[in-house]
Amino acid sequence: MNLTFEELDWRGLSPDLWGRFAPPAGGRFQSTASGNPAFGFFDDFLDFDGRSDLSQGYYILGTGDGSVLRSDTNLDSSSAAQKLATGLGIAEFLATTDNDEALLAWGNSASGADFKLDHSIGFGDLVFECRFLSDILLTADWAWFIGLIEAGGQATAQCFDVNQDPAGTDDQLGFIKLMADTTGVDTYCITQGGANNLGTVDIHTNVASQYVKLGFRWESLTNIVYCYVNGVEQASFRIKGSAADAGDFPDDTFMTPIVCVVTDQATDMTGKLDWWACAQAVGQ
Repeated sequence: MNLTFEELDWRGLSPDLWGRFAPPAGGRFQSTASGNPAFGFFDDFLDFDGRSDLSQGYYILGTGDGSVLRSDTNLDSSSAAQKLATGLGIAEFLATTDNDEALLAWGNSASGADFKLDHSIGFGDLVFECRFLSDILLTADWAWFIGLIEAGGQATAQCFDVNQDPAGTDDQLGFIKLMADTTGVDTYCITQGGANNLGTVDIHTNVASQYVKLGFRWESLTNIVYCYVNGVEQASFRIKGSAADAGDFPDDTFMTPIVCVVTDQATDMTGKLDWWACAQAVGQ
């Protein structure tokens, strides 16, 4: 029997976000719901072992004591509280010392990327979603970015600079928790060197040790990004790549999914990625 998106909704892929794609098979998206070609991935981290190599399909980087390792499954759906706090195979991001950085990027190298927000050359609608948890919420201790980054942005100090502020070095689109903000999660959309962040503040309020599903859908024909929290679209947080914003919307580079965390303290900080997925239609 085949599962539907709705059956996995409380923890898995959100139906309203992924309805235009056929469900993934073997960890890969291969078509849209209408049968047109698509490509992409879904990873539940059940087989993840923290290595950067061809068998894993990931580039992993840790500076100082920063690391990305597999954490044990602790899934418990017996109550609403347990659902929010637990997951299956988990990629755990650990930063334990001042200026540590830990990142995980889709692809096998420090420069690989497959996705592009450019309809003119045949790239169609794109969807990204993940389920992520922060274990501690302290101002000036912990920052992270989740979403897409320009090829090459997987290197050290590309998401965040040496002061743990947004680097603005590469094109980025996704969600950011700033070092100076205890609980707020913002949308973030910028091109390399761009001064205009097209994102909006406080799309979500973090709760310590609770997972949240963060996702977005780029509609290629209208060039609009629709942002979702726990499977629900947040209409006031739409990002439009209009002509007026040319040069600030990241439509001219290949990009790859990434999670990057940094700390500015000696306190152990842990982020947990329960799963993530990204897919894009082609030939539309």
